[in-house]
Amino acid sequence: MKKFLRILKWVGIIVVVVLVGVVATVLLRKNRTYDAPYPDIHASKDSAIIARGKYLVNGPAHCA
Repeated sequence: MKKFLRILKWVGIIVVVVLVGVVATVLLRKNRTYDAPYPDIHASKDSAIIARGKYLVNGPAHCA
């Protein structure tokens, strides 16, 4: 019984250390920012392209 309790104690310590490490990692990495250039995107005013996009959103893509 003593051996079981000793093993259980060490497993508990290891779980707590791993949990503290995961929490610390998440807290340290949550406010990261990345500098990336914005893509040069231009919206189309062509009615055929707009109709195709509407079809894709409401049809096969099931976005709506």
